[in-house]
Amino acid sequence: MKTVKKIVSTAAFALLVLVASNTTAQNQTRETFIPFLIDINLTDTEVNLTCNDGCAWKTLSFNSTNGNNQWIDASGLTQKNTLSSIDKKLSPFRISFKKVDDKLVLKSTQGAAWKEVPLNADARFTMQINEFGFIQ
Repeated sequence: MKTVKKIVSTAAFALLVLVASNTTAQNQTRETFIPFLIDINLTDTEVNLTCNDGCAWKTLSFNSTNGNNQWIDASGLTQKNTLSSIDKKLSPFRISFKKVDDKLVLKSTQGAAWKEVPLNADARFTMQINEFGFIQ
C-alpha cells in the first residue's frame, strides 16, 4: 500500500512540475501587444488616418498611388528601415500601406497580431484597425 501511495505522489509531483514548466514557457514566448486604434478613410487618391489610441499623431494623409508603399508607426509617417524613437507608452507598431490594383494591402511588421490585411480600395466608409485586426 505504501508503494502505491509513493508512486501516486511521485506521479502527481511530476505532473505538477510539467504543467508549471509548460505554463512558464508559454508566458515567455507569448507576445504582448500595446493597444492602438486607427480609423482608415479612403478617397480616390488618398488614405486618411485618424489615431484614437496608441500614437503620438492625431491625423495622417498620404497618396495611395498604385504600387507605392507608405509606412507608419506610432510617431507618424516613416520608412521601412527607419526606427522612430517611440515613447514607451505608445504602441510599437509598424504598418505599410500599398495599393495593388483594386486592393489596399496593409502589412504589419511589428506590434500587431496580424501580418497582412487586404482592403477593397473602392471602400468609401470608415474602417478601424487595432493590434488584433479590423473592427467593423
